[in-house]
Amino acid sequence: MHNTKTRFAFTLLAFSSLALTACSTSPEAQLAKQKQAEYKQRVKDRDQTLKATPAWYLETKVSDVNGSLGRGTGFSRDMQLAFDEATLRAQEELGRNTKLLLSEQFKSHRRNNGLTGEVSMLLNATADRYLPEVDTSGAKVLRREIKADRDGFRAFVLLHLDIAERDRERMANAALELAHQELMQRNARYRAEQAAANQAVAAQ
Repeated sequence: MHNTKTRFAFTLLAFSSLALTACSTSPEAQLAKQKQAEYKQRVKDRDQTLKATPAWYLETKVSDVNGSLGRGTGFSRDMQLAFDEATLRAQEELGRNTKLLLSEQFKSHRRNNGLTGEVSMLLNATADRYLPEVDTSGAKVLRREIKADRDGFRAFVLLHLDIAERDRERMANAALELAHQELMQRNARYRAEQAAANQAVAAQ
C-alpha cells in the first residue's frame, strides 16, 4: 500500500512538471518572453544613445539672435549615411524652427498694434498659412559629430540659417498683411450675406 501511494505521488509530480514545462513553452509564453526581451533591448539602446549624445546637441535652442537653428541625428552602419540622415533631419527641424521664429514676429506685431483676444488669435492662425516655405539649402553647419553606437555609427548635426531681423519683419509683416486682407474679405462676404438675408425677410 505504501509503495502504491509513493508511485502515485511520483506520478503526480511528473505530470505537474510536464504541465509546467508545457505552459512555459506555450506560444503565448514565448511571445511574452520575446516582447520582454525586445523591450529590454530598446531600453538598452536608448540608454546607449543618450550616453553618446553630445551636450551641445541637448542644449540647442530653436534660434539665436542671428537666425534659426536645427539639429538632427542619424544612425547607420555606414558613417556617411549616418551623416546624411542626420543632416536631413536637421534641415526638417530647421524649417519648422524658422516658421516658429517668424511666428514670434506675429506676437510682436500684435503687441505693438494692441490686438488681443479672438481677433489676435484668428489673425495669427490665418497668417501662419501665408508664411513662405523656407529654403534651408543655404544653411551652415555649425557642429557635427560622429560616435560609435551599438554596431554602427550615430551622427549629430547642427545647422544654422542666417535671417536678419529686418528680413524676419518683412516676411512676417507680408504674411500678416495677406491674412488681414483675407479676414477683411471674409467680413465683407458675411455682411453681404446678412444684408441679403435681411432683405429677403423684409420682402416676405
